[in-house]
Amino acid sequence: MTQQSSVIRTAREHLDAGRLAEAETICRQALQINPTDAEALYLLGMIAGRAGHLQDAADLFSRAAQLRPNVGAIYSGLGLAMMEMGRFPEAARAYHRAARLIPNDFGVWHNLGVIHERTGRLRDAAQSFQRAIALGPQHALARLNLGTILRDLGRMDEALAELRRAVELDPNLADAHMVLAWVLLLTGNFALGWPQYEWRWKCPGFKWPNIPQPLWDGSNLNGRTILLHAEQGLGDTIQFVRYASLLAARGARVLVTAPKSLVPLIATAPGVSSTADRLVELGSFDVWCPMASLPLRFGTNLATIPSNIPYLRADPQRVSAWNERLQADGEGLKVGLCWGGNRANINDVNRSIALPMLAPLGQVPGIRYYSLQLGDAAAQARLTPSPKLIDHTSFIHDFADTAALIMHLDVVISVDTSVAHLVGALGRPVWTLLPFAPDWRWLLDRPDSPWYPTMRFFRKRPEESWDRVVREVAEQLAHQK
Repeated sequence: MTQQSSVIRTAREHLDAGRLAEAETICRQALQINPTDAEALYLLGMIAGRAGHLQDAADLFSRAAQLRPNVGAIYSGLGLAMMEMGRFPEAARAYHRAARLIPNDFGVWHNLGVIHERTGRLRDAAQSFQRAIALGPQHALARLNLGTILRDLGRMDEALAELRRAVELDPNLADAHMVLAWVLLLTGNFALGWPQYEWRWKCPGFKWPNIPQPLWDGSNLNGRTILLHAEQGLGDTIQFVRYASLLAARGARVLVTAPKSLVPLIATAPGVSSTADRLVELGSFDVWCPMASLPLRFGTNLATIPSNIPYLRADPQRVSAWNERLQADGEGLKVGLCWGGNRANINDVNRSIALPMLAPLGQVPGIRYYSLQLGDAAAQARLTPSPKLIDHTSFIHDFADTAALIMHLDVVISVDTSVAHLVGALGRPVWTLLPFAPDWRWLLDRPDSPWYPTMRFFRKRPEESWDRVVREVAEQLAHQK
């Protein structure tokens, strides 16, 4: 063994032990002796990557690859750095090169699957994860990722098999339990899905509330006060507050914590005694329950979903105020539009639509379109002005204002967002545009929702754009007048 090889081996030992500074010092000394030492450059790339200096890592790996173009590990390192910087095409090229050089490397195929998933190449992602699993059949995360992709491709039986295997391999992998829950619920298997859904509390992004009172276990509530805690998105709160009436029917006094923008509206739900956005404002209670756990407590199945609508009501004074505003807008079918959801939602890239994609709707004569869009996506209306899109959103301060406007509309067209839930809870017609692999609550294939009887679905097909869906909506609008 040469002295240079011995030095590099020592650097590797430091790197493997997490002593990055020592490893870096040795590698830089080696490069002073031999500036074309590809292994020293590779190790420095590994060190830079672990330290979070991703561009430096990519530069070092690229230099090493020029010197040693047939070493797969170098391209694997380069691919990882590019992937973590979000430069997916470059990452894919590096990993494809690595796969040719080291075809039996589990990490190469797994990360290539991740890249394909993030760039929407779902079939390629499935194939890559399958190659990874063939090399590492006991790897639970790879099976979770494959199961997720198979779900997105609509191959539900295969997805369930992979997800169940992931849970068997790692019973504490909370994300696997959650995706399993979503697939079970999406396919209508509520009996198995609701218990799995409780694993959400062990997933990143879910925080168990600091509430000292005991959790309601489904026992007798007669004469007791229960707090319903809004735990997830605005749409979830609207969907699950319907259970307040069932609790009141059991003799409970029902309190609800909800986001401030929802408080006036949630107060109209049957069975709700009091609601506020802060727990301290609600007074004492005996037990509490997260809202999304209510279907489990009630043993909800497809036949027993509480679907009496409307269960939310618009304020009459606000409805009257909107009547005055809309009188000057002219005649025609009044259609509300909401094209964007919360960008923080992990599936928002699939469910939201850019406003210009809805342009075919503007070709249908005799329609007045009203923007119901708030948040970041609302800026698209200002950047893409349309004389047919009437924007009164400056008068909307909370969901009660939106509800009052909706009462004047003939139909609302919305992507999967809280507005769709609101229209459904008000008992008004809503056409919801869904991605091919929708959120669990919308189930599969069916054109309607058991949660909201006035909701109608327009669904994408696998890996298609929104163009056909929008044309179909336009055709149906033409028949509404």
